[in-house]
Amino acid sequence: MSTKNWIIILLATTYTCLGTSFNQPKFSSCAKWNDAATTFADQNCIGQQPTDIFINRHDNIFVTERQNDQILIWYKQSSFYNKTIVANFTNSWGLFATENNDIYIDNGFHKSAVDRWLQNGSVIESVMEVASSCTGLFVDIVKSLYCSSSESHTIYKLDHNSSALRPRVIAGTGCSGPVMNMLDHPHGIFVDKDFRLYVADSRNNRIQRFDRDEANGITIAGFGAEVIFILDRPTDVVLDGDDHMFIVDSGNHRIIRSISGGFECLFGCSHTPGIAPDQLNEPYAMAFDSNGNIFVTDVRNHRIQKFDLIQNECVQSTMTPLPTQCSHYTLITDSTRNINSARTTVACDRQGPMTDSGSWFRFSGDAGTILVNYTVPIHRCETDATGWFNGTFPSETGTTSSRTVCYHWGNNICNWSNGVAVTKCSDFYVFFLVAPPVCSLRYCTV
Repeated sequence: MSTKNWIIILLATTYTCLGTSFNQPKFSSCAKWNDAATTFADQNCIGQQPTDIFINRHDNIFVTERQNDQILIWYKQSSFYNKTIVANFTNSWGLFATENNDIYIDNGFHKSAVDRWLQNGSVIESVMEVASSCTGLFVDIVKSLYCSSSESHTIYKLDHNSSALRPRVIAGTGCSGPVMNMLDHPHGIFVDKDFRLYVADSRNNRIQRFDRDEANGITIAGFGAEVIFILDRPTDVVLDGDDHMFIVDSGNHRIIRSISGGFECLFGCSHTPGIAPDQLNEPYAMAFDSNGNIFVTDVRNHRIQKFDLIQNECVQSTMTPLPTQCSHYTLITDSTRNINSARTTVACDRQGPMTDSGSWFRFSGDAGTILVNYTVPIHRCETDATGWFNGTFPSETGTTSSRTVCYHWGNNICNWSNGVAVTKCSDFYVFFLVAPPVCSLRYCTV
């Protein structure tokens, strides 16, 4: 056997043995979290400025607390933090913890470096030179270190076998901009097992993916993506065990995830900041624990919120008959109603097929399958004011939920609204729809 073949086998073996220090649970399409969060830590514990959060596979939780320039650590999700790291760092943003609880800490503001706190030795050492703060840090499966520099609009990488402290630029040009090789104030980053880099490109209102050794990114969510889904200053992106994205959409005060064919909102879906258990106010980062629960740094509310996973299986009962509307509905397959259809003429649902008394409809084919459940730009779906479903769809077969459709016009994403109902019928949904309040308004689908 040649030396080259031996090298290939060795590399394959090494990559198989390497693991991650963080949790990547797998979720079904029916996964559901309690949208009324519990407060894991409030400002009496974490001060005014909690930013990044990291949870390792042992469910130890690490948080940057910028008000008092410290790192707080909870072992095994204990009710109160067990350890405080106070060292020579100031205004730290990003952090990342390894399997043995070593911690990489942003110290760009104070001494232009990324520091590493060694659990065994309880010492701080500089491991990377940076020009500014790292608003996101990541360590990939071969222990290369990444820094997201919001101020310089770039992503840096220090290869695991580097003998120097100076990293190289792998994304961004150093100037802010919206083209494919540029970034604008990037924040959270994630690197998958194939070394694809995901970036929360905050002020470009998008998520960018940079394939290995590629300078040009691909927009996979937000402004410019193939599937339209409006983001407002996203600050974090995390992948689950099936490579589905979870995005902290900070400006919209919500958490969303990618699903087959699009996206869905999980928490904070009213777009309105607040202090209620189902609300967020400029969340910054998120992490999974080993059970699939989601922890979020809710920055403006000065707290860490925990959203418990309450369902992760698709269970269908054959004993309960389906409601009548699951077999008696009007089928719509019109492609112009889809959100990817730009306006060429102006249609209005007050002119049909909807009526003031309402009836049941099912969407299929080129129209899509559901009412779009996120804000759609105006002048889409062959209309002026675009209608979007403001809420979540029922997850249990045979159940019906009452919800609201908002119509986006001008700067108001809910300029008009009306009530609707939705029923889950085995593997599809039907919607009870009435004529919109005025023209030209139309229900949009995806």
